[in-house]
Amino acid sequence: MKTDKFTQSEYWQGRVKGDIDLGVVGQRSLGRAYNEYIYKRRLDVLTKTLGSIQFEPEEANVLDIGCGSGYYVGYWQSLGVRQLHGVDISADSVQRMQQVYPQYSFTRAYITQEGADARFPGKFSIITIF
Repeated sequence: MKTDKFTQSEYWQGRVKGDIDLGVVGQRSLGRAYNEYIYKRRLDVLTKTLGSIQFEPEEANVLDIGCGSGYYVGYWQSLGVRQLHGVDISADSVQRMQQVYPQYSFTRAYITQEGADARFPGKFSIITIF
């Protein structure tokens, strides 16, 4: 009898090997077009919400939990956010984000483990987890 134990980090590390796109980090069974659509809708809602709270990107310190493919990191960058910290369970994702977005900081962490928040620097004005 096979008794391989499921681990989140191995699961995500396996999913993000190679190119990371919305077909990898989104709902794989529904295809890339669906994922592109749903991610765009999420951004529409986020943009509307930020507008309702008079969000000032230059002043914000954003924590993006599950930064994965960098989809939302790119969004924050396009808004002009100067301070962002991304967290992901996958070492490959964190390494890739550090290369693509060197102006931000990234940490590999299991956010469900006790004390994980101690690894996130500072206080945050906005925290996202999609």
